[in-house]
Amino acid sequence: MKVIQIINDYDPSSGGAERLVADLHLGLQAKGTDSVLLGICRTDLSLPKAIHLGLDNVYRPKAIWSIHKIIKDLKDKDTIIHAHLFPTIFYLAILKYIGLLKLELIYTEHSTSNRRRDKWWGKLIDRFVYKQIDRVITISDGTRDELCRWLPSLAQSCRTIYNGVKLRFDAHTE
Repeated sequence: MKVIQIINDYDPSSGGAERLVADLHLGLQAKGTDSVLLGICRTDLSLPKAIHLGLDNVYRPKAIWSIHKIIKDLKDKDTIIHAHLFPTIFYLAILKYIGLLKLELIYTEHSTSNRRRDKWWGKLIDRFVYKQIDRVITISDGTRDELCRWLPSLAQSCRTIYNGVKLRFDAHTE
């Protein structure tokens, strides 16, 4: 099996989802799974089998076609796509909707909220996006509850896998 993890960027200093994805990618490789990590934005972080599109801004429509090209070049018969964060999942939903992505699409919801939920058009976008996803994973019961409150149609299809981010604390001495 091959897993292509796709996220806005994969530098762990960017946030918890980025740290989780980098750790998951390395963990999958350590267990013998063919894992490829794809970031949309440029990063200086070097990880094995990790690539990025080199964009300065994740909100670039050309990312859609670049993602498609990379998936097309990397996929084999047992490939799944594991996506994280918006707009990455939006781009993949477009590719799936227009028939250019025929692989299983798994999405991990990392947050209890997002800015789309404050906008009148947010539910339209999220209904479109989540309709394209084969499996939705949430990182906590609270994340699942809020997502299902927002989109009740997802109540039966969400599964919680508790957040696997390793907390790293620097020793502080005075």
